[in-house]
Amino acid sequence: MGLSMDGPAAYLQCVRQPESRAGVHSLITGCWSYETVIVSIRAQSWIPGADMARCIIPYAVAVLIGFPAPLHAQVEHSALVIDVAEGTTAEEQTRQQLQRITTELDLSRWLFTRRVRIEAMAIPHSHPVLTVNTRYLGNDTAQIATFVHEQIHWFLSRNDSATESAIADLRRLYPDAPGAPPQGARDLHSTYLHLLVCALEYDAVRDLFGQDVAQRTLRGWRHYPWVYAEVLDRPGPIRDVLGRHGIDSPDARR
Repeated sequence: MGLSMDGPAAYLQCVRQPESRAGVHSLITGCWSYETVIVSIRAQSWIPGADMARCIIPYAVAVLIGFPAPLHAQVEHSALVIDVAEGTTAEEQTRQQLQRITTELDLSRWLFTRRVRIEAMAIPHSHPVLTVNTRYLGNDTAQIATFVHEQIHWFLSRNDSATESAIADLRRLYPDAPGAPPQGARDLHSTYLHLLVCALEYDAVRDLFGQDVAQRTLRGWRHYPWVYAEVLDRPGPIRDVLGRHGIDSPDARR
């Protein structure tokens, strides 16, 4: 599917228009295959011209399956599709916060899914749609750390074989790990998984804001205290496992 030279500009024009973004999301909600996305988009009169359609199709397909947009559709790293659950003031402000953050900072390395949902009272989670709440509306660093944490879940889920092998190693290294809150995650498997996730979360926050901010931010979390203590105070074994299984350097641009 080729694009003309002005294709990226047409794509950018489209995704910057709120009515166009809303239209794309409405279109793909009922689509469950690449073919149905193409048919649906080509039938829309609000997409002005064939070149625009060719630009928006890969973007919409990417949103549908939760993958980063194809290279020729990555016009700017802030191109997220962000839904709000109830449309409350706090949710809308959080949407604006995420849009601003992803414009000000290059988060492209960690954008493994570009479909995001904001739900005021939700516990942040990664699947099936990356969801954050409004708790960190006044704290960009905490919001980014939470957002990247959930993006890393997407990275590891795409590398599930290596991730499960790494978890098997962690089970041998940490036979007494907590398998429930308040020290651990919801179960033992999740605790081991979060040793990987939280180590990579630390790397992301450190790369974006520096070591001191990363330490302060992760030490401030109230969830998974045992996990974060291991990541911050005794990182060696976790780092070895990540490197051994080739999941120590997530990069959505590759």
